[in-house]
Amino acid sequence: KILPDEMITLDSTGKKITSITNPFGGGVVLWADHKATEHDIQAFGINLNDLPQEACIELVTHDWTNAGAYIIDLVGTYYEKVPVDLSIATEVCEDDYENELSFYFDVDVNSEYWQDFLQYDYAHGGY
Repeated sequence: KILPDEMITLDSTGKKITSITNPFGGGVVLWADHKATEHDIQAFGINLNDLPQEACIELVTHDWTNAGAYIIDLVGTYYEKVPVDLSIATEVCEDDYENELSFYFDVDVNSEYWQDFLQYDYAHGGY
């Protein structure tokens, strides 16, 4: 029981989770990270959908490294190590409820793959 009951929707038997909802009504997706290499096979991700700007800013400026989170992905356009500077957070978090945020946990941020991942400018399609 790592998730509060309010976030979970169960099937008719009451035993299988059919969906997870964040406190703002958007979806939550958990996955084993497909970008993981042999050096960080424990990597996983958490995606939060439909976040308001205030929640987005709070989440990306928080230092999640004690929880094992190292990298955030904001709607496939902004990738960075956490925490993100407040001035950047206010720029990249949209002023609506459509912010989508992913955290990558337990990744080897010093690996060649993740260094390349962090250097690529996804918003503009280049380095």
